[in-house]
Amino acid sequence: MALAVYDIQALYYSKFYLPIYVLIGGAIYLAMLRLTDAIKSEDVRLMKEYLGPRFSPMIASLEMILVG
Repeated sequence: MALAVYDIQALYYSKFYLPIYVLIGGAIYLAMLRLTDAIKSEDVRLMKEYLGPRFSPMIASLEMILVG
């Protein structure tokens, strides 16, 4: 992840692109979680119990993305 963000930063450096670099790093991180099956349905269930009903829509969308 760091290598990809570094390469993009080396090509298009600007201090105004910092939020874009963070989003790219986050997207790569989420993709690697999905590809390695690091998040199980039990983990999502635990997040739902811990965070409660207020964050359930956000957790549901993350579950669709991360759990395969």
